[in-house]
Amino acid sequence: MSLFRFDFDITNDSDEGKEYHAIEKDCENKMDDDKDPHSYVNLKVIPFQEQNINQLHYDTLALSSNCSMKFVKHVEVFELSDKSDIVSGIYEGGLKVWECSIDLCRYIYENYCTSLTCQKSKPISVLELGCGHGLPGCLVLKMIPNATVLFSDFNDFVLKFATIPNVNLNCVDNKQIGERGIFVCGDWNKLSNQLLNGSLMKQQQVEDRFCGKFDLVVAAETTYTPKAAEETAKLFAAHIKSPDGVGIIANKRYYFGCGGGSDAFRYALRRESLHVETLYEFNDGSSNIRDLLKVSWM
Repeated sequence: MSLFRFDFDITNDSDEGKEYHAIEKDCENKMDDDKDPHSYVNLKVIPFQEQNINQLHYDTLALSSNCSMKFVKHVEVFELSDKSDIVSGIYEGGLKVWECSIDLCRYIYENYCTSLTCQKSKPISVLELGCGHGLPGCLVLKMIPNATVLFSDFNDFVLKFATIPNVNLNCVDNKQIGERGIFVCGDWNKLSNQLLNGSLMKQQQVEDRFCGKFDLVVAAETTYTPKAAEETAKLFAAHIKSPDGVGIIANKRYYFGCGGGSDAFRYALRRESLHVETLYEFNDGSSNIRDLLKVSWM
């Protein structure tokens, strides 16, 4: 099993409020080191469950003076007690709130959620890839009543113990969240295939609201290796609605020791008929440069 971690501080000094969970193994076959470890993980829909938010321990993230987001804290899994950011084929980092996801939230708030017409606009469909805590998708559900969001993460425990609790924390006044949010775990390639042929929704007896295409596809920190950047690019190309759909991705300019980043993502997209432009560059002169990129059809 390969193991590495990015150089970010994810330690906590206190165990107060921590929630511990065990990983539920859900694989089709024994892993073969010569094959993609993700391909063995089943694809499934995780049902939304309303929760008592008074029993959830959370932190607050301010996006502006008028908008803040809540997210559960101290979620730990027994097998990940060493606080590894990523364990290949087992865990893809979804229990951490990555800084680029905050950049993405701020952009969505300023450009999609503050418009006076968003309340009356036509329905919007959103796909969040590698959602983790799912704060961008939560923000869309919270601020745009006619939006539907498909949250996708590799790990079911991430959706159960981070994403869905965050939806509960941020959308307490909306009684239709169970109808507007769908939560899917598993391999991206299987997700893509089953979204496009409609089999995922049919098998799970869920109404197909997307037909495989989305008005907005978003992702944060999913390009950390060249392979991950290539897979992200393929998913953007496959699921951004033509001709007016848009993709927004937030990532580091370069992930040291991993080889991915903005350039790897741009390179992967050269094979697709998609245009990439830089919306924002975050450079404080000391930490890793972060980019916010927009992807659209040429």
